[in-house]
Amino acid sequence: MQPTPVPSGASSVQGGTTHRKRKAPPPPRSPLQLPSLTPSPQPPSPAPRGKSPEAQSPSPSPQPPEPSAQVEDEEVFEEIRRLRLERGRLLQKIKTLEQQQQSAVSALEELSQLRQRLEKAEAERDKLLEELKGGHGLGASDSDDIDEMLDFPEKLLSKRSRVSPAQEEDADSASPPPPPPPPPADNGILLELRKHIEELTSQNSELVLKVQMLEMFEKDDTDMQPSSPDSVPLAQYETLRKEFEALQERLSQANASEQTSSVAEECGDDTSQEGNRNAELSEALKEKLREMEEQLASSKSELEELKEQMRLGVLSVECAEEDSVVAGAGTEGGSGAAAEEAQQLRARVTELEEELAKTQAEGGGQSSPDSNTVKQLTEKVKELQAALAQKESVREEVQGEEKDTDTVKCLRDKVAELEAALAERSGKEGGGGGGGGGANDGDQVHRLQQRVGELESELRKCVPRSELEEVQVTLGLQCEQLARERADVARRLNDALLELERLRPPASGDDEDDEEEEEHSGGSEPSVTSDISRRTLDVVREELEVARQEAAQALDYLCAEREGRAQEALQLKDAVPLSKHREALSAVSEQLAQTLQELQEEKKLRTKAEEHAASFEAKLLGLKDAVPREEFDKLKVSGKTLNYIHQSAFVV
Repeated sequence: MQPTPVPSGASSVQGGTTHRKRKAPPPPRSPLQLPSLTPSPQPPSPAPRGKSPEAQSPSPSPQPPEPSAQVEDEEVFEEIRRLRLERGRLLQKIKTLEQQQQSAVSALEELSQLRQRLEKAEAERDKLLEELKGGHGLGASDSDDIDEMLDFPEKLLSKRSRVSPAQEEDADSASPPPPPPPPPADNGILLELRKHIEELTSQNSELVLKVQMLEMFEKDDTDMQPSSPDSVPLAQYETLRKEFEALQERLSQANASEQTSSVAEECGDDTSQEGNRNAELSEALKEKLREMEEQLASSKSELEELKEQMRLGVLSVECAEEDSVVAGAGTEGGSGAAAEEAQQLRARVTELEEELAKTQAEGGGQSSPDSNTVKQLTEKVKELQAALAQKESVREEVQGEEKDTDTVKCLRDKVAELEAALAERSGKEGGGGGGGGGANDGDQVHRLQQRVGELESELRKCVPRSELEEVQVTLGLQCEQLARERADVARRLNDALLELERLRPPASGDDEDDEEEEEHSGGSEPSVTSDISRRTLDVVREELEVARQEAAQALDYLCAEREGRAQEALQLKDAVPLSKHREALSAVSEQLAQTLQELQEEKKLRTKAEEHAASFEAKLLGLKDAVPREEFDKLKVSGKTLNYIHQSAFVV
């Protein structure tokens, strides 16, 4: 199954985040419907959502919301449904484990009965040995010889050679006449018995080695797993193991003594029968150990096959992780590639979990390291999902803040230009001579300055610069830290996948063959590995339940963390939605443009007025040396009178 590369965790319009409600999770399915579901169902096509009133509000550049939030919600729902399926499988497995536990109790009772029978047989053997010693009148030296012969069966033939003649006479006088010497055929029987004893000793040594190996495996399991209420303490197990070894030694000694007594006298027939029973028990133990060896070999072969099958998948995961780490510091294209790789990683992890659940459901009693790997994988998947969600939210915040900073810079540039124009105008007003519209221009300039101050105060309320700088610094540090954490999480996930492949449990076919062999071997015989396997199965069951609970808690934690981040983003922006913020910025920019146009028009009017004033001043300068008209008229009248007087005088 190849998942479609859809960017996950993106719940933002291109330029910021918008608060949207999440869909309610689907109702839980009944247990009868769980087996009919496929392990990897296709997500249903998301229903188109209606546009929010904030998105319908007029803005300079409206952009439609992406459906990535719906895809992310559907992924969460698919994970929840998958966890429910696994819960149903685990419930079925718990029932089977309870049945096996009941059978384990019966097996322990049978083992205790067999031990009691063995103790009775040993008591009878001791009585027979005492009777033999009393009947033959053996002394301290003879008892020492018997002990040595029990330890070393090859010294049986040298018994008579080491007895002194005086002791033989005393024994003959104190005891009834001995039986007739055995025929020469007894030597062949003794040789056969000696060979049989050697074989039993070698088999006993092999059994001891195998028991030690089982103890090592159990120690590893107990070190890696917490102790459950159904498990046996380690000290008690050590005491039981020592008792078992002592019983094996006594069994071997009993076999040797019974064989020697059967060769010496006919009264040892009963003890030989008990030895045959003990030999049957040892053979049953050997058969069980052989079955365990076969299971181990089959599990190794299965693990090798799974490694070969999964190697290509692990390599692809490694390549995807390296690409995602490299692309994490890039632009929006890099964020899309990282989201696709994260989606592929999640799909890969879910496939591995499904395969592990199938193999555990098919196999009855498996080893406990699988539960540890499952727990580690769930923890690492949880860490990876948290890191991805943090990185995506931080990226969205950084993109929104960058766009906001661009608009803020543009507005600040416009405000600086307006302030410079106002400063020039005020300087010209102070230096130039007074005209007719000087007072009106001063009022208008004062009004424009007040308007610019109001716009600046609104701009500071919308986006405080100090908070913006702090957010940029913190977001940069968080991006670097998340990139490092992502690389570390990818490496640990890869290691966990490799370890999971290494510890893959055997297939169900081998388990069925083992169960058939156990049925043929007989259910009443004691099993060395029954207690260990049942304890490990109980521990696996508990740890799987804990892992599922942790996964559900991780999903809840992710949802809560994302909601908290959205609320923090809103608080950082003084709880103003991005659409309203953009509307305010667009209104401020329009008002600033209008004021700029008004200032330019007023500047043109002022230049015209200044030109008129300059022309008037030039005219005034030209008329500065001229005589007023009244004086000119007076002078003209006076000149006329003088001329008239002069003419009259001339006439006279």
